Amino acid sequence: MDEKEERLDAERHKERAPRVLEKATKEQPWQNSLGMKFVPVAGTQVLFNIWDTRLEDFHAFVESAGYDDAREGMYSIGKDGWKRRGATWKEPGFKQGPTNPVVGVSWDDVKAFCEWLTKRERGSGALAESMHYRLPTDTEWSVAVGLDSEEGNTPQEKSSKIKLYPWGRVLPLFFPPEKHPQGIHPSAVIDPSAQIGPMVHVGPHCVVGAGVRLGARSVLMGGNQIGRDCQISDDVCLHPNVVIYANSQIGHRVTIHAGTVIGSDGYGYVLDEGRHRKMLQVGNVIIHDDVEIGANAAIDRGALGSTVIGQGTKIDNLVHIAHNVAVGRNCIIMGQVGFAGSTHLGDYCVVASQSGIAGHLKLGNQATVGAKSGVMRDVPDGGTVLGIPAAPDKQAKRQMIAVKQLPELIRRMRELEKQVEQLSARSA
Repeated sequence: MDEKEERLDAERHKERAPRVLEKATKEQPWQNSLGMKFVPVAGTQVLFNIWDTRLEDFHAFVESAGYDDAREGMYSIGKDGWKRRGATWKEPGFKQGPTNPVVGVSWDDVKAFCEWLTKRERGSGALAESMHYRLPTDTEWSVAVGLDSEEGNTPQEKSSKIKLYPWGRVLPLFFPPEKHPQGIHPSAVIDPSAQIGPMVHVGPHCVVGAGVRLGARSVLMGGNQIGRDCQISDDVCLHPNVVIYANSQIGHRVTIHAGTVIGSDGYGYVLDEGRHRKMLQVGNVIIHDDVEIGANAAIDRGALGSTVIGQGTKIDNLVHIAHNVAVGRNCIIMGQVGFAGSTHLGDYCVVASQSGIAGHLKLGNQATVGAKSGVMRDVPDGGTVLGIPAAPDKQAKRQMIAVKQLPELIRRMRELEKQVEQLSARSA
């Protein structure tokens, strides 16, 4: 290679780094020779690895580089603190295959691995001379996890200044949601009067009824049935076998997991001449923006008006919400909770698992219901109740403590009864 060709080759390598940064996306990560995937993070000029370093890759590094430091054993924590206890990255104490993530390596081990990988890939031409592997700086990591507004110059100064669990914002950067191809599966049945928005995915065996409006970028994964005149807004995701009954309204960015039924008849019967006669349920369900509903939940249509789920509320699996219930904004409703009809929840309520809420009650803003509670009365703003029947938390805890003391109290009572009998016998 002459001098001109060498110069051109060097220039091509130099230009390669910005091209890699520009072309890599969350949907199409840049991939290196080991299959490790890297994605850009806004606010930085680096690509972050979203692929675990495999055991076979680290083994190749140790053997190739003659790296001995990693043979000293890994630290693990016990009652006496962090110590070496004989385990190593090769034999960590549990079974691992060659493609499992390597464990028990130190910061220095990782730095050495990065230097080895940089040299190896530059030598093979897989990595531009202007690029190298390294660990992120504290600033870059803070930006990546959404804590770029931290005050302080060192990790110690920044520690615990912001009370935030950032992974809900960070993980989607590294593990973007599944993309569904635009189009309608041949087995889907779409009524001619339905309005289908742009970039929609309708999976196999879906049925979309008359007068339905399906918003842009919405996803019907498969086996979904959308009843007549339903309004499904933009960016909605219905997992397999979700059923939406007629006239339901679903807001933007709503996710509903498999097997859930929206808009089924409320439970309404009247006893007439010795028979239970069904009361018609002619209302609907309105689900506002940014709601997520777990699997196999059931939300009944209103008897006359609407059953309403407020913006940002998150509902777990196996929850039943009866007719004309109104749930406020940003509530958390955990698994196996049941609401009887016409109960109203304020904003930011929390209802823990396996609780039952009687009908026609009001739970105020930021009310909390403990697990396995039976709520029979209204709960004020900010109130916390638990137990069956549910009582204010301090009162309920005193009752629970008292119940635990009953066996001892009974034993002492029996002893006192014996003593009274003996005293009575002596006086007689």
